[in-house]
Amino acid sequence: MKKSLLVVLVCLYTSVFAVEGYKDIYIQSNKDIYLHTIYCGKDLNKLSRLRPSVVYTNTKGIEDGTYYIKEARGTEYSTTFNHVPGQSNSVRVRGILTNGKTSKDQMDKQLCLVEKNPALPKSLNGKIARDIIKKDDTSWNKKMKRFTNYFGKPAYAEGKYLSQR
Repeated sequence: MKKSLLVVLVCLYTSVFAVEGYKDIYIQSNKDIYLHTIYCGKDLNKLSRLRPSVVYTNTKGIEDGTYYIKEARGTEYSTTFNHVPGQSNSVRVRGILTNGKTSKDQMDKQLCLVEKNPALPKSLNGKIARDIIKKDDTSWNKKMKRFTNYFGKPAYAEGKYLSQR
């Protein structure tokens, strides 16, 4: 009885910050950091309603899983990405959770254009971008400060956010 109660408590505690069913993705400052400018909205057919967003990764593409951000104002939120069955890799579903929510049912879900695609208008394709801050860049701290002041700080561990190294 005590053992099963302990297992339940450990599971509840460890899932407080995790989104159910997705892997947590944390940014490592000792690797190159990519800043992906993507466009998201409820309906991809209404291009004028798509809004830009930025995602930090250590990979050239956005992985399926949950990224954590702390805005300049201090608000913490998670952004979870997943492939859309039957769609190109340039389209992903994004779910955003704020205020400590962790359930998929509580997500604000949108569709996102995460990569350039020849089927998109040139004007929109030109805005979908991927910038990089090289791990050995001598101005790494300066560049990260500029980006994090504007786009927020990515998490490098549970509840810990990157700003300088």
